[in-house]
Amino acid sequence: GDVLLETSIQDQFIDEENTTDEYEAGITQRSVLAEKLFLDLSYDFSIQNMSNTRSVFEFDEESNEYNLFSNLLSNNFEVKSLKHIPNAGVNYEGKKWRVGFSVGLLSTSLENRNFLADVDFKNRYNNLFLRSNVRYEIARGKSLYASYRNDTEIPSIRELQPVPNLTNPLNIYIGNPELRPTYTHRLNMGYHNFDFATHSGMSIYSSVTLYEDQVVPYRITENLVTTTTYRNLDGGLSSYAGVSFSKRYKKEEREFSYRAGLYGNYNRQRGFSNGFEYNADRFSISPSLRLGYNYNDKVEINPRYDLSYNLSNYDISNGREEEYINHTVSLEATTYWPKNVVYGNDISFVSYGSVAPGI
Repeated sequence: GDVLLETSIQDQFIDEENTTDEYEAGITQRSVLAEKLFLDLSYDFSIQNMSNTRSVFEFDEESNEYNLFSNLLSNNFEVKSLKHIPNAGVNYEGKKWRVGFSVGLLSTSLENRNFLADVDFKNRYNNLFLRSNVRYEIARGKSLYASYRNDTEIPSIRELQPVPNLTNPLNIYIGNPELRPTYTHRLNMGYHNFDFATHSGMSIYSSVTLYEDQVVPYRITENLVTTTTYRNLDGGLSSYAGVSFSKRYKKEEREFSYRAGLYGNYNRQRGFSNGFEYNADRFSISPSLRLGYNYNDKVEINPRYDLSYNLSNYDISNGREEEYINHTVSLEATTYWPKNVVYGNDISFVSYGSVAPGI
């Protein structure tokens, strides 16, 4: 294996400041095309400013002060992102159906400026903008819905700034100023059926997000030192789905309730390990049950149980997988007596299947 050949001591004073400012504005003009049918002309604008000032001073043994400024490790970096979305859409707003579709231009500019190195980068990325939604109200409190939208996500300043971060000399981070924004496609669907009078019902929901040019770490390990930079990579995916049922019964001064749910997700993570591309598929499924008992609004008891099954597969190593189950049992007890006095007691027991014995 690798052997540590030399050691070094870092004696530095680091003064670092990060700021982020975001602003959004939009305007829409609506015209009537027909009864319940409208034409919307919109323009949405957003700006995001991120800055990082990092001043590193080495220790000067002669003056016994930290006054040796390091140009190599210091930076004054600024990122400005402008997003312009001119679009036109048609919307139908009926009693049962609400349908909308918009198309336009998604223009994203990314400006990077390194003041210490006096280096500037400026790029503009134009994509097709699409947004659609449909909602059908079956009856009062019962509806189906679906929506789609694409968007861009700006890399963080840590992922962009090209100055090495040597705070931990065994884990060095260097940003990549040539990163492109991540382009996302998001689809949501669901069904709701809820009775407001009895606070009972069910809900089904799901979401899928696809990533183009996703920013991922690129790691290389040599002589026990790991250097991490960042690259764009296609093929990432995140998704989840769930269903929940709730019911409440009341008998004289006593009230009983339950809420049962099942939640699951699947994520495909893409990245690099020591220069090699890999895929990591992560699955999770989590059933849960919550019971409730209330006596005359004076005593309330809520036991709950959650289980989480997790499975991860990695294609970079044949047969490598991680599988574990977490359990959570909890009890919430609250009293509202005497008048104007509230006493609560919460107890939880958690069993982590991902922790090795003895830890």
